[in-house]
This record gives sequence, structure tokens and C-alpha cells, in this order.
Amino acid sequence: MSGWGDGAAWQDERLRREVFLFRSGPDLLYGSLTAAIHPTTTLGLVVVPSWGQDMADQLELCHHLARQVAESGGAGLVYHPPGQGDSGGRMEDVTVEGLTAAAMDAVAAAAARVPEASWQLGGVGLGASVAVLAASARGSSVLPLVHPELDPEEYFARLERYARLARLGTEGGLFGYPLGEGLSRSARTADVSAALSAFPGRGAVVRFSSPPADPPPAPLEEVVVPGEWLQPLSRSDLPSLARAASRWTIDAAAGTERLASAERRA
Repeated sequence: MSGWGDGAAWQDERLRREVFLFRSGPDLLYGSLTAAIHPTTTLGLVVVPSWGQDMADQLELCHHLARQVAESGGAGLVYHPPGQGDSGGRMEDVTVEGLTAAAMDAVAAAAARVPEASWQLGGVGLGASVAVLAASARGSSVLPLVHPELDPEEYFARLERYARLARLGTEGGLFGYPLGEGLSRSARTADVSAALSAFPGRGAVVRFSSPPADPPPAPLEEVVVPGEWLQPLSRSDLPSLARAASRWTIDAAAGTERLASAERRA
């Protein structure tokens, strides 16, 4: 087994890992790629993280999902959105449109490193809304969404309510994360429902069995895993949720590829 070398890449007999910066608009964003040394599937999955404290709390889940896809013979990429984590940019300047563009730039960065993969998008939390918008725009074929937040306006309104209660009505950010006017305004106008209706491929909501939830909107399928969605997430439960999401994604990608091949032959 080799070491990290120059600090940006590592590999063993099965997987290689690379961390790098890529450009999205004026900002440099952080990306973390894990890929099979000997691929057995063409699937590559860009995992779109959530926002603010949710992004920090759920980032390990994103990495689990990307690694599960890689361990199953594909490739996975996790990145930090503009203004968050190790990426450049200011949170105050972020918009839904900017987050969507960053997701598409992450796909391009992943494809530049693993061009043989068929790169798809998936999302966790608010990242699911971003993934829907980006996937619909680029014509992706599969779309796994883990405990998705599919109404950005309602999501930020709920965070604001919680934050006001936590600080007893005083002014301030959302648990230490500033909500810029551009993000707030674009969340009100982002039509995730229309993008989801126009999505041409297969999508699924992957979630724990608790708390109970309404059936996902059409055309999404549903994958329910025993467990409870708590904040912060229990680390022992993350692998099972990631495995379920990766299995569905790999199976769905294989099915859509078989269908496309049959249509080409016809």
C-alpha cells in the first residue's frame, strides 16, 4: 500500500483517493474523489452536500456514499459548496443558481479525472434540491436523494424559526451561518418541483424508517432503511444508509443503461 505522496493523492490495491481544487465561477472549490482501481461499473456519483450546520453534520454521510459507490466498482466525488468548508467564496454571496452551477462544475471536474465514468448527481438534505436542479438541466439518468429537502424556501424558513427560538428572538445568523439576501430570494423562486417533474431518468428518496414521512413526490421511488434520522447523525447508522443509496443507484444506472442499449439496437 502506498502513502499519500504529495498529500493530494493516495491509493491501495482497490481504491484511489484524490483531493483537489476546481473552479466554479470566481471561486475555487474543494473536491474529494474516490474511485475503484479496477472499475466494474461505469457509474460515477457526485454527492451534493447540504447547507450550513446541516452540511457540517451530514458531510460524513456524503463521504460514506461516495466511498460505497467506489467500493462497488465505480467512482464518487464529494465537494464543498461555495463559501463552505474548505471552498472559497462568501456564504453571503451564495444563491441557489450559484449552488446549482457549482454542482455542474463538480461534475465537469469529476469527468476530467475519471472520463470513462458516466457521472450522475445525488444529494443529501438541501443538496437534494440542488442536485434535482442540476440533474434536470444536464439530463442525468439516475438521481439518489438522501433525506431530501425539496422546498428551499420552506427549508430556510424552518431554519430561521429554529434559530429565533434558540436565540430567544434576538437577531443573528442561522446557527452561526449567515443567510444572504441572494440565497433567501433565490430560494423563494427556485422551482424544484418543476425540475423534478421534468427529470428524464429514475430518482429515489432514500431515508431511515423514523421519523415517518409522506410518500415522495412523483416520479421518485422510495427506499426505506431501518434506523432513525437524528441530528447530529449517529455514526454507526451512516454505513447502512449509504449502502442502501449506493445499491439503488448502481442498480438504477445499470437498468437505464440496459434500456438505452436496447433502444439503440432497436
